[in-house]
Amino acid sequence: RLSSLIAEGNKISSYPEALLPSSAPSLATLDLSNNDLAQVPPELGLSKMLTRIVLVGNPIRSIRAELLRGGAEALKKFLRTRLEGGEEPVKGSGDDAVIKDLLRSATATGELDLSG
Repeated sequence: RLSSLIAEGNKISSYPEALLPSSAPSLATLDLSNNDLAQVPPELGLSKMLTRIVLVGNPIRSIRAELLRGGAEALKKFLRTRLEGGEEPVKGSGDDAVIKDLLRSATATGELDLSG
């Protein structure tokens, strides 16, 4: 199972559903820094395994910068409040198929590095 995903600087514009806790429950490290993400789905806050989240360098305006730079637990707590607030979850896009294929190929090593 995938435990680490590093995909910095890949121009990802929407959060892939394949990286939500329901699809990637063992994900512990997520680095999507320096992409084109404008939103992060509140469901990410439900991940029990995720201990490192790096999202700096994305045009995310709905989350304070200090939360994005802070620890994973504080960010997950904030995201859970958004989920409980009844906000519409962010849906993935065409990036999902690419990410799913890459996730399948990474199962042997448990790590996927897409930094560019």
